[in-house]
Amino acid sequence: MYKALEAIGYEELMKKNHISSLAAKVMACRNIPFINDKNCEKDAYEYNNMDKVVSKILKCISDKKKIMVYGDYDVDGICSVSILYRTFCLLNYDIGYYIPSRYKDGYGITCEMVEEISKKDYSLIICVDNGIKAFEAIDLAKSKGIDVIVLDHHQKEDTYPNFDLYLHPEYSSFTNYNMCAASVCYFLSKALLAGNDYICTCLAGIATVGDVMPLIEQNKQLVINALNCLNKRKYKAIEALNSDNKKYDEVVLGMSIIPKLNSVGRICKGTNANKLVKFLTSENDKEIKELASFIESCNLDRKNMTEQAFKALDKNNYQKIIIEKSDDMLEGINGIIAARFSNKYHLPSIVFSLDETQEFYKGSARSIDGINIVELISKNEFVYAFGGHKGAAGLTIKKDDYDNFVNQITKECDNIVYEEEIIEVISIEKEELTFKAYQDLLKLGPFGEGNEKPLFIINNCDTKLFNKSKDGKHLLMNISNEAGIVGFNMGSSINKEIDSYNLVVKIEPNNMYQNKITC
Repeated sequence: MYKALEAIGYEELMKKNHISSLAAKVMACRNIPFINDKNCEKDAYEYNNMDKVVSKILKCISDKKKIMVYGDYDVDGICSVSILYRTFCLLNYDIGYYIPSRYKDGYGITCEMVEEISKKDYSLIICVDNGIKAFEAIDLAKSKGIDVIVLDHHQKEDTYPNFDLYLHPEYSSFTNYNMCAASVCYFLSKALLAGNDYICTCLAGIATVGDVMPLIEQNKQLVINALNCLNKRKYKAIEALNSDNKKYDEVVLGMSIIPKLNSVGRICKGTNANKLVKFLTSENDKEIKELASFIESCNLDRKNMTEQAFKALDKNNYQKIIIEKSDDMLEGINGIIAARFSNKYHLPSIVFSLDETQEFYKGSARSIDGINIVELISKNEFVYAFGGHKGAAGLTIKKDDYDNFVNQITKECDNIVYEEEIIEVISIEKEELTFKAYQDLLKLGPFGEGNEKPLFIINNCDTKLFNKSKDGKHLLMNISNEAGIVGFNMGSSINKEIDSYNLVVKIEPNNMYQNKITC
């Protein structure tokens, strides 16, 4: 169902910001500000306790104490560790770091890993992208005289673990919306270095897109800054993954760079994800080339596995929630498949794989607007462990409890009223579709979660203006020398007996002709 929005006051926005009517209408309908070249990034010390975290770390450096950074195996965790490792290198201080294996170690710091860290005489553990729920492991660390700082963004329990200090975007009163863990590490890096480092900037933006954070305010600014850095400066590691040498935008990051970085932790059963920290912080051309080749190989394997698994699991008969399992699928691709299910059916989705012990199902969950997946999972008595945020979560259940879990969560979903998705569109005239309008629209990006690429509606398009492609498959309408409309695989959709149609379109650059757009 489409809902046309009325762009009240867009004319004033056109004059004030010197932009076209199309971009001004988007601003008016969404009530979003126009971000120009001015950097609106907040000061790092607006985080509660940032001064104490910085003092703690600098004291450890002054006392020559050993510091361990403990991360996570997804792109956010990897970028988080890389930011801190890069920062300590710039401070000329050697630290240890560890990205756990999804299969050998599981998510988050564990008592087993604390024991190993203790044997190596570390005095401080910095947990990044984990730790907000690590009660037992942090208690053990404290009992062994190890201090713990947590830099996390996940949802907490009713109480906190016994860590010394923490930084969290929402719980530290920095924002009232979620930001990724790498952004926390980035602001800590800024405070420690008393300034920006371009590689840390790039990594924070990449992780923001990769962890599907809402692209508003500070998140949006981080991605803008990262894209500016990526396009103006040569970041060797990311360049090595940009095989098509495309200009960096949120689409290139989301469709090309991020899946490659995530692929290693998804399909490698060992601790190969630690190679990514070396890759992302290296200046050695030979090392970067070799590691990039390894990453590309992992990504190709990941693609093939995902395609086969999704085809095998998709039953095409879902009602309120999608729950699927496989006893022979790598758990590292659960999240991709769950996301694909949610996108295809617009339902919350949970996909399970049998773990190495054959006793537990490890699951990844993805949700839709209006349903907090963590809250839904937390109500289920058969969940052994879980964590995450409202849009995505990980969980573990005992193999023998699978049917009970499914029955209970299905009943819980029966009580949820799923409203028909209402897609908001903005009314425009054909004449507003110009290349300048497209360029102005880009100034409101980057687009993604929380700042979706806008859709427009053009009312009463004369049926006589439509043509078909030579093969008859596609619908075509020429608007001007700068713009045209293409309805892919819609060649048979037009009924000539109907005088006019309302068209819902999105605007893209024309890849064949410069300074032209396709809707």
